[in-house]
Amino acid sequence: MKYTNVAALAILIYDYFITLQSEVQWTFGRKWGVVRTTFTVSRYVPFAGAVMTLYSALKTWGTQNCVPFNDAVSGMHFLGIIASEGLLIARIYGFSGNNNTCLIVLLSFSSVILTMAVILSAAPVDLNIPRASPPCVFEGARSSALPYGLLLFFEIVLMSTTAFLRYRHYLGSHSTLMRSIYRDGLLYMFCIMSMNTIKLLILC
Repeated sequence: MKYTNVAALAILIYDYFITLQSEVQWTFGRKWGVVRTTFTVSRYVPFAGAVMTLYSALKTWGTQNCVPFNDAVSGMHFLGIIASEGLLIARIYGFSGNNNTCLIVLLSFSSVILTMAVILSAAPVDLNIPRASPPCVFEGARSSALPYGLLLFFEIVLMSTTAFLRYRHYLGSHSTLMRSIYRDGLLYMFCIMSMNTIKLLILC
């Protein structure tokens, strides 16, 4: 598990540097708004979460109380997740032709899913599985798979919505921009779904 976290941080750093030029080109010097703020949070908060997770995995807590620190780590991860999902919703909103009804439905649905995920993460369901390790051992309980299951369901809904909008409004479109938005959006969501599926398989 420790080596997995080191590898994840290395991949995050690598991804940052290979996409830094695009970030400078498309975001630097632009007006701050909801989308740019959400992008910045989703871009940089995961670094804090990854470093804190790695520290928690490597540290020997002994008799120290690890709960406040672990709660802060979870908060960082959820903040990054919320920002990333916000970007996906903004992408789908633009893809729908700035349809306000679509935005309201997506925001309402995402609020319910993310609230449920936070509640399940903060107060995991008792699955009658005995704890084999102390609370500060870096090891996830099987019940922690539930929030990831919810997020996986959320990603499936977003991907299905994107595909529906593509075939309803842009089926005959030859716009390079629309094709790029559709292709990149589906690829991004597929990657997130794959990671969530892997986490579910590991935890279950």
